[in-house]
Amino acid sequence: MVEALLQMPDIDVNAVAYTNDTALIKCCRNDMVEIADMLLKHPTILIDKTGEKTSVEYNGRMAIHEAAACNSLQILKQLFSKGAAVFAHDVHVSCVYCMIE
Repeated sequence: MVEALLQMPDIDVNAVAYTNDTALIKCCRNDMVEIADMLLKHPTILIDKTGEKTSVEYNGRMAIHEAAACNSLQILKQLFSKGAAVFAHDVHVSCVYCMIE
């Protein structure tokens, strides 16, 4: 199902849901390795995208923050290989590098 959706010509893989998450952020938070891998292969994926800054739910967290918080080493490796921001901070100044240490 996910593969079929990702092949749709007008799909926005970086869309922000009502929970102020992108699909990639949600996959990282829930350790959905296979789906995260499919998303990371999509040519328009933005690996350092956060939610909408105008939302009350905004926390500044990127996919890499969520992967680090749930100890998803496999997803972290994929994100690093795609150039994810290792020293990224969220609104609480939680640095990904510090979360991994």
